[in-house]
Parts: sequence; structure tokens; C-alpha cells
Amino acid sequence: MKTFESFSPESKVWIYQASREFTVEEHTILMGKLSHFCRDWTAHNKELKADFDLVYDRFITLVVDESHNTATGCSIDKSVQLLKEIGTLFEMDFFDKMQIAYMLDYEFKISPYAQLKKLYKDGIIDESTLFFDTNIQNLAEYDDFVKPLQSHWLMQKIK
Repeated sequence: MKTFESFSPESKVWIYQASREFTVEEHTILMGKLSHFCRDWTAHNKELKADFDLVYDRFITLVVDESHNTATGCSIDKSVQLLKEIGTLFEMDFFDKMQIAYMLDYEFKISPYAQLKKLYKDGIIDESTLFFDTNIQNLAEYDDFVKPLQSHWLMQKIK
């Protein structure tokens, strides 16, 4: 994961979870599309200090340092439109919030949110299972993108 060292800790973060792993070819195309987008991303004709990261070939992270210029509704809509276009191009979904991502025996897994309690009850996952938190809001929280279930907001939904 990138550290975004030149960005403020309060920088806005959006994490999009792909419905499947990116292929090598898709990864290359994504690098180009996202680099171009972040370089040209504006809000009310003001340049945004923006960058991105591709994490675990499953997530796209967009970051805007709002101490430079603030992302507005229209600029955020541009990023959502880009993700929709990429999803159509690659036949994948970045907006299914009912899928949860976690690591099990060093393998990436995605399960329906509705199965969370059953996975826990059946002992498939436990408090130490690593989960991905796509609800991260700012760069200060980004180091906690991957965390054990016991520290994740999902734990509240199990008990």
C-alpha cells in the first residue's frame, strides 16, 4: 500500500472493492486510466491534489488532499463515473456494498454480508481473521484498512 507521504492525514479517501481480482492486463490499464484521471481531476476548475493506489489487485483507493483544494459533489461524481466505466469495461462491480472481503489462510475471500454471522458461528472466521474496511474516510485511518475482526466495525454485527 502507498503511504501518500506528501498528503495531509485529513485527506479524503475512497476505497472501491472489485468483485474479482484484476488481471495483469487490467492492472496495467488501470494504472494508466487512474494516473490520467488523478492528474486531470478538478473541482470547479481548480486542480485537486489527488493520487490512487491499487491494493491487493482487488481495491482501488482514491485520495484527495483537501488542504490543497476541496473535492466537491461534481468532482466526486466524476470519480464515480470513472469507476462505473471501468466496471463496464472489465465486467466487474465496484459498488456492491453487500460483499465483505477478508483473508483466510492467506487467501483473499469475498462473502455476502448476510453470511457473516454464520461464518463466525461455524468457526470459519474468528476475532483474528483479517478484514478489509472500505469505510475508511481519511488518510489517517488508511493504515487500518486491514484489521482483525475484533477491531472491525463488523464485529458489532455478529454479537
